[in-house]
Amino acid sequence: MFRKEVLETVGEWDHVRIGGDTEYIWRMQARFGEKSLAKIYSDTPLAFALDEESSLTRTKATHVRTVYYGLRHIYREICAWWHASQKNLNVQDAKTKRAFPAPRSMFERSDEPLVFNAVIAGDFSRLEDCQKAAEFIGKHPKEKIALFHWPSFHKAPEALCNLYFELLQQGKVEPVVMGQVVNSRNYFVTDVVLIENLLDGYPDFLNFSEWKEM
Repeated sequence: MFRKEVLETVGEWDHVRIGGDTEYIWRMQARFGEKSLAKIYSDTPLAFALDEESSLTRTKATHVRTVYYGLRHIYREICAWWHASQKNLNVQDAKTKRAFPAPRSMFERSDEPLVFNAVIAGDFSRLEDCQKAAEFIGKHPKEKIALFHWPSFHKAPEALCNLYFELLQQGKVEPVVMGQVVNSRNYFVTDVVLIENLLDGYPDFLNFSEWKEM
């Protein structure tokens, strides 16, 4: 429950398939402060969930474990950046226009492949990887480019760089995650060391032959 002032100030829920409730709570706290949210009975369950094999929390691409890698992780990282970097956190007409970037499978269901001129894979928690991607994007302003976050096996997880979010916010590129079908003419990686370690899952890359180092 919340006051009408909250709805008037931060607007409506983001139009996404999963994670919209968490994003709304974070948005309220970003606008009104951490203590604006209170748990009335912190040790008492007030709702129960039906857990089925076919549910979004159990399906691989949207599984709850993707808060660590994949769809939920990228969405949460973008949300946290947007909340921290914007003064106006009011979301309106979320179904027709996005207030902030997100992987397309968060808000759109389609069996059609996502088509790009190039996919760039990199650990976008590292500034140098983001700079390599930004340089490529700057040299190819008319091409449709996707960014695939490939976390390094050799360091602890870190927040993604601001430059990564800024590229997404400008609308020049799109994030892709495991579970999506992606068709591209070219596949680049910022550091070939990354591909030595397997990930939990990948997008379904069509027309893929090899990763070319940038």
